[in-house]
Amino acid sequence: MSDRIAMEAPIQFAADGSSGGLDVSAPPARERRRVTVSRVNQGTEGLMILRTTTGLRFEPLTDIEWLEADANYAIFHLRGEQVRVRMTLNELERTLDPQRFLRISRSIILNLSHARQAVSQGNGQYMFEMRAGQKLMSSRCRKAAIRGLSASGTRW
Repeated sequence: MSDRIAMEAPIQFAADGSSGGLDVSAPPARERRRVTVSRVNQGTEGLMILRTTTGLRFEPLTDIEWLEADANYAIFHLRGEQVRVRMTLNELERTLDPQRFLRISRSIILNLSHARQAVSQGNGQYMFEMRAGQKLMSSRCRKAAIRGLSASGTRW
């Protein structure tokens, strides 16, 4: 089964079976913002190997800014590009270095080297400001792990 899923509106035909003047050829190819990936492997030190529908993609761990959940997929945010991976965040969290990556909510794991600061919101939540400008909100249940960053000696 293909990793790509295309949804198109059905073409309505006239009563005589013609297309009524509509162009029923294949739609033009569009530039895709997201690449569907079927597998993630930890490669050599500091390298993540992503198996795409067209081959292998090699991404340094330092280029991963943050990961976002999308049902049973994870979206890698890499240098302004998004790559969709067929894996859950739970599976990815087990493979990533906990000194480098921090889960801040059910749907977000961030690379600490790409975080500029974490600002307390006063209710147990933290707003993480990323170096690229994004703002990511943590959940209250992750506050102990976030507060433990300074005590653990993790540098970011």
